Amino acid sequence: MKIDIEIEDTSLFTQVALIIDRPKVRASITRVREKLTSGKTYLSVKAWKDSGLNLTYQNDIVKLIVENEISPVLAPVLEEAIVTGKVTRFSRVLTVPIPRKDLAELYFAYEDTIRDEDYEHPLSHPWGDIY
Repeated sequence: MKIDIEIEDTSLFTQVALIIDRPKVRASITRVREKLTSGKTYLSVKAWKDSGLNLTYQNDIVKLIVENEISPVLAPVLEEAIVTGKVTRFSRVLTVPIPRKDLAELYFAYEDTIRDEDYEHPLSHPWGDIY
């Protein structure tokens, strides 16, 4: 199942992608979508809510959060992914827990990039080291 992430801010995009792109999370989103919308996607969460919804749908989202060890701050993101098949907004938060496995993958990808010299150090300057 494809879930589009339509967020311009790279940092926010990354925070969302680290969670949404996990296979177990995608499977959970599919399962909850089937239960809540019979597999149908809507143009917006508001359109879905306006069509009449089960008032206990939040329990399904909370279960998805708990099963997948996701921060509750991502509940609106998960709700939008379930209902619309995309994520268009996410407010910046101070911290978002990143599972150790994902963090390790990011660390090694970062190290590979530096070793392959495809990386420009943020403190480097075209006129030499100014810091």
